[in-house]
Amino acid sequence: MRGAFSRTTIDIGQIAEIAKVGRSAVGNWRKRHVDFPVQDPSGRFDLIEVEKWLIENGKIDSRIPSEVAFWSLVDSLPRLGLRADATIRLLVSLLVFLEACEQSLDSSHQRVSDVTVREQDQWGHLKRVPLKKLYQELFRAAKHIEEANPKLDGLLVDGLVEAAALPGKLFVELVENLEASTDEANPRLALFNIAISWARKLDRFRGMWSTPPHIAELMINLAGNNGETVCDLACGEGGLLSSAALSLQSHGAPSVKLFGYDIAESALRIARSRFFLQSAVASFHLTDSLRVPHEKLPQADIVLCDTPLGMNNWGDAAIYLDERWRFGVPPRNKADLAWMQLAIQCLSDSGRAVVSTSPSSVSSSSGREQAIRKAMLEQGVIKAVIQLPGRMRAETSIPIFLWVLQPPRPDADSVLLVDASNMGTTSRSQHSFNLEDISRIACTLQTFELGKVEDTEIAQIVSIADILQRDAVLEPKVYRPISGVDTNEVRCRSEEIRSHMSVASEGIAEAVGQVLVSRDSAGDGPPKITCALEEVTEIYLGARGAERELMDQGTLLIGIREVSGDGACPPRYVAKESALRQVVEIQENDVVIALRGSTGRSILATSEHAGAVLDHGCALIRPTSSQVTVSWIYLWMQSTQFQDQVTRSTTGVTMPILSMRALRELRVPIPMVEQLAEAEQLVGVFGDALDRVTALQSDLTELRQLEVELLVAHDCGSA
Repeated sequence: MRGAFSRTTIDIGQIAEIAKVGRSAVGNWRKRHVDFPVQDPSGRFDLIEVEKWLIENGKIDSRIPSEVAFWSLVDSLPRLGLRADATIRLLVSLLVFLEACEQSLDSSHQRVSDVTVREQDQWGHLKRVPLKKLYQELFRAAKHIEEANPKLDGLLVDGLVEAAALPGKLFVELVENLEASTDEANPRLALFNIAISWARKLDRFRGMWSTPPHIAELMINLAGNNGETVCDLACGEGGLLSSAALSLQSHGAPSVKLFGYDIAESALRIARSRFFLQSAVASFHLTDSLRVPHEKLPQADIVLCDTPLGMNNWGDAAIYLDERWRFGVPPRNKADLAWMQLAIQCLSDSGRAVVSTSPSSVSSSSGREQAIRKAMLEQGVIKAVIQLPGRMRAETSIPIFLWVLQPPRPDADSVLLVDASNMGTTSRSQHSFNLEDISRIACTLQTFELGKVEDTEIAQIVSIADILQRDAVLEPKVYRPISGVDTNEVRCRSEEIRSHMSVASEGIAEAVGQVLVSRDSAGDGPPKITCALEEVTEIYLGARGAERELMDQGTLLIGIREVSGDGACPPRYVAKESALRQVVEIQENDVVIALRGSTGRSILATSEHAGAVLDHGCALIRPTSSQVTVSWIYLWMQSTQFQDQVTRSTTGVTMPILSMRALRELRVPIPMVEQLAEAEQLVGVFGDALDRVTALQSDLTELRQLEVELLVAHDCGSA
């Protein structure tokens, strides 16, 4: 169902994905076909118009899949006034509501427990209710379903009330598109996972309530598949616990008892919804597991704990003085070693725990933490420590350490230390492992249990006596032997990089050639029509909070330093709630310009900048008119015409300043349709060229290092 009462829009990337072509191909269609749908002021295209054009021009041979229409509609909700967090609550509650309706009607399903939904509470009945009564009836039905089904208590009403902010017709279309998107290939659980991923892209700090899939897979592999009871002491949104249950079931476990604890009600609601859609049962507890008396904790075969990083002031006097801390009272300003001791308390006699912590937990020289590590080593509860690379999580760049723990084994004499800090692949914003990386790390633990280590490149067995002599430091690199240099291998790699650089250089030259084409048509000259910048854009000024505090992690801060440095400076973070005035949040494809110092310098915001806070001294520019696009505004700001205007409007010598009034009055040329399309394509071509240059620079850096290795090895007589 795609009604005419709401306008679903998509962007160029989605059009390219639908037509199975590159973004540049879509740019060419816009340039060559005058009947190609026109962008709206936000730079998006009407879905119905795009679908019609693609079919009529032979670009696709069937209608656009329903799930594309659904997610495009979801993308539009924040622009209609529904906040991202409200949108995710609405989507999750809708999925649970529709699943409950289906379960109550389909007696053939082998469900864990029955769900009862009366006929008048079914969506099939509600969608026929007059729109003016729809929400009243929907909320009544949701409340009744929760009362009749205790396991759904709190999962429906809290999210469905967000629908009241939407026009009734739009909500009906949203639900109908969601239903049309649900099939064997896209069950509701799969749509739930997509929705959670969508929410994390909008707010990377949601990651504190979830474990990235590659880290979850590694933790589960390290925990093993022997057990019938799993406990997650900080389960958040339940993804890690769910994955562990599925893994055990796939290895033949007849039944698995699952326990999850967390202090965040909203996160636990997501976890309960996940398990309902998965048709699985778990015992969830809305409580701080650090405060649960140890005798009330389950004795689990597998304990998982992806701990909240940087958790300080985690308890009170009663907890600090609790007798449960058999290895020593953890410092009150850091909870890492408290989580580890709690995990050990939860283990059955043959159990295993995998706990994630911050780097300081393995090497802190604090007397209290050092004493706890020594006591844990002496009791043989530390089986292995694995160092992961930095940026494995979206919300922080610090490296993570995984501890594999076991019940006390006083006869243990060694620990496995794994340095995986150089493994995996790096994207622009995050580091990740593939299945081969995960299997490689897990195999080191399996061979260690057989009394040996074969992968000596990343793993080593270190005696507990040696670790105790080094103040119980468990950082793998401290114990790595100094390796020799295989000069033949280095020379081969050096030649390989030289060859690759030659090919890459040709690719860059080709990319540059695409933008250095001659322009013979009359339309390529400067447009004659201009208008003030404020007539076609919205302009926001960055705010400065006097009590704003920079920190190691938090909300990304974009200001003069970032705009002037072209991404070369280290990232800065800020506590969003500490600003005195309402902050300006950056969206993808916004243009950010410096008003002080390097006046006129600008950057085009990418997905990495989405959600960042705009700092003082900068302005954010967002087109509001179909006469210009983001690409046009950005390219115009790189031109000499623009810089000349800025120079004439800038005041001050020691600290040049471009006032907001002057910025608003700058004259922007109004392009023709062909120029708008060409600007879009030009930004894409330059982006590809910059990516290639970045890769070339990386190769050059590695080549330099290889040449240094060869030189040093030769001088040392090892060549």
